[in-house]
Amino acid sequence: MRILEGRDSDLVLMDVQMPEIDGVEATKMIRDPVSEVRNRNIPIIAITAHAMNDDRQGCLDAGMNAYISKPIQPEELYRVISYELSLASDQLPVNNEQVIADSSSPTTMTSDNCTDKRIFCREELLARVGDNESFCQNILKQLPKHLQDEIEKLKADMNENDAKRIRMNAHTIKGTASNVAAHRLSDVAYEIEIAAKKGELDKARLLMDKLEQEYDIFLSVLADIGLTEQISICS
Repeated sequence: MRILEGRDSDLVLMDVQMPEIDGVEATKMIRDPVSEVRNRNIPIIAITAHAMNDDRQGCLDAGMNAYISKPIQPEELYRVISYELSLASDQLPVNNEQVIADSSSPTTMTSDNCTDKRIFCREELLARVGDNESFCQNILKQLPKHLQDEIEKLKADMNENDAKRIRMNAHTIKGTASNVAAHRLSDVAYEIEIAAKKGELDKARLLMDKLEQEYDIFLSVLADIGLTEQISICS
């Protein structure tokens, strides 16, 4: 908010889920008629994971212009930003429903390199990092330790019955896995996140075994194609 109050900006990329003030509330603050931001009509693009109809409607109601689902595809991001900036410069009416529907549609990538693209799709990850093979290898080299640490944090939070921390750490695992095209692992983390959000901690605990199993399967696939050493966290 301070940045928007202090200088002119062209566009806002708004993370919907933030720890203090979420993206929906932040957007309402920007759009408020008494807001001190320089441009209350600045284009705002929502960015979040696992977009649902209710999520999209909430963003529309708050005053956002478009919606992009994680994992972000560079071409899609460029398209939506270009479209919103062109509307802003031409001052044309915005069809929010259409932009959000288009930008939230999943991008499907097919390749022989995707042994099981729901477990891991190397080509999808490569496309996400601009076909930079070295960068891709560096990500995968550091990934197992990072995911293992996050899963251990999640297990500790469950032992403490800390629903808020469970939700936040599951959200982190979900986003990390989705960004590296490990979609089955991401899906289970999302189930845990939703269970914690609803206060269903027993369900969240039951899902931990499934999460660890999917993590091991993911690492096995990476090891099979020579991208990383196989490491297991399951006892």
